[in-house]
Amino acid sequence: DGDTSSFQYTRANEYGNPNMNPWRSDNLDASLEWYFVDGGMITIGTFRVDVETGIANRTIQIDTVPNSNGINYRPGETIDLTVLDNVEGGVIKGWELGYQQAYDFLPGAWSGLGTTINYTYTTGTGSEKDFYGKTMPMADNSKNQVNAVLWYEYNQWQARIAYNYRSERFIGRQWNDGNPAAFMQAPTAYVDASVSYDVNDNVSVYVQGTNLTKEYEETYMQWSDVKVNQNIYEARYTVGVRAKF
Repeated sequence: DGDTSSFQYTRANEYGNPNMNPWRSDNLDASLEWYFVDGGMITIGTFRVDVETGIANRTIQIDTVPNSNGINYRPGETIDLTVLDNVEGGVIKGWELGYQQAYDFLPGAWSGLGTTINYTYTTGTGSEKDFYGKTMPMADNSKNQVNAVLWYEYNQWQARIAYNYRSERFIGRQWNDGNPAAFMQAPTAYVDASVSYDVNDNVSVYVQGTNLTKEYEETYMQWSDVKVNQNIYEARYTVGVRAKF
């Protein structure tokens, strides 16, 4: 099986592709907005995007190459090469709901509260096929997305906590046992928060926290139990001072 003391190449990745065409699409959207009070609105919208060309990760087969000792122990075989390339377009369509309101009718300091919430539902098909020949959605598109922010602005104080969710999404196609299989990104949900205080017109102090729930990203190959990789992210906190001169 070769010299085990050498590095043996099993797959390769190619980053960047100067020969790609940009995303091209024809977009159609319509929305209805209701401003029910000062500082408050409800929106509903629908959209359709006809994509002519898209961009996605693809895996192709290339001939094996010599190992680090200069010897190719697997001539005539192939390894996977993952590249970023153009793919045929498809159709994305869906609808979205939004709500925003400042609760300035509340008494005293509570009047600084407000919320911004939106939800997007998207369906559509691309050109890539999965392991079973089923047409996959457009790359990097989640069926369900939610963004919710609770914010506060009162006198010198500002604060916000934000929640962002995306359901699973198709991110490309790779090879599995000689057949193309869908490469999927698992659902993610992130929570961020910040608080700041204006000492005067020129100086503010703040505290920020990102990924408070220590969410991580996970990818899998077609089937959720066939894990490919995990990106583990810690919560991060920042304390600082902003000044204008």
